[in-house]
Amino acid sequence: MAREFERRQPQPPLTLPTLGKVLGNFVEQDEDSKAQEILPTPEKLTTKQRLKEKLKRKFFHRKQIIVEKIVEGLGIFGAPDIRVGGKENLEKALELTKGKNLAFVMNHTSNFDTPALERSLKKIGFGEIVPKLIYLQGIKLDKNPVAKIFLGGFNRIRVWPPNLPAENETEKIERKKMTRESLESAKRALGEGYFLGIYCEGGRSYNGKLKEVEPAAIHYLTMQPDTIVIPVAIRETDKVLPRGSFIIFPAAPVNVNFGEPIIISFLLQEYQNLPNDEKHKKIGDFIMGKIAKQLPEEYRGVYV
Repeated sequence: MAREFERRQPQPPLTLPTLGKVLGNFVEQDEDSKAQEILPTPEKLTTKQRLKEKLKRKFFHRKQIIVEKIVEGLGIFGAPDIRVGGKENLEKALELTKGKNLAFVMNHTSNFDTPALERSLKKIGFGEIVPKLIYLQGIKLDKNPVAKIFLGGFNRIRVWPPNLPAENETEKIERKKMTRESLESAKRALGEGYFLGIYCEGGRSYNGKLKEVEPAAIHYLTMQPDTIVIPVAIRETDKVLPRGSFIIFPAAPVNVNFGEPIIISFLLQEYQNLPNDEKHKKIGDFIMGKIAKQLPEEYRGVYV
């Protein structure tokens, strides 16, 4: 199925120019992002600038190698085992979407959730999806230099978290602008054959249980009515990379399960008479409920 999908939907390699074209200028633009701003062409540089850019590229390449090793789970004490279920649901979703407008919605307990998702895709033969995944990432992570480097190995769209208040008028303007541009970028990415990765709880759960959905995150799923959502349940990552730790521990096998595809247009029709905020809350609760069903009862939290 993975090979059939690759033939059916040929996509260009995820080069910096390709991703920049899809996401415009709103992708993360620093040295710590795979989607950083394209460097000036060599013929336009002075000798000094050329040397500086050469060093920047060398640093970026070396840092990416380190990040990729972390992504592969090469922790100091060994690599955690990844157990994957629901491959048939992923195959069904790819068949329905023909490679476009597909989003992965996951629960969130650890900064290892993203690497776990990508390792699970590779393990079941869908590695071609990985370079096309683009994650929504809250700007709060920029304040943590270690997390910024670690998560800089993934394609990302920076978003203003719904639970982060704007403290002054300038921040209110910036929040509004960032929200508008991130929505536009996500919509464009979906339409161009990239896949969104979204954590809809507004941040990590520190007790391992599901938190209530943040309705604002659902906006990114309803922009394209034909979006298909794969609800992904991830478990035990909080033991592999605990809160506050920078070391990966193979403490327990990580479980990643892909649930049955959810067709957003059906939910929009179901809740069409509700105000937007209430509509998004209902859709979010439905998706989180599907994630909850894939988890043991003690992890279901508010969706028990």
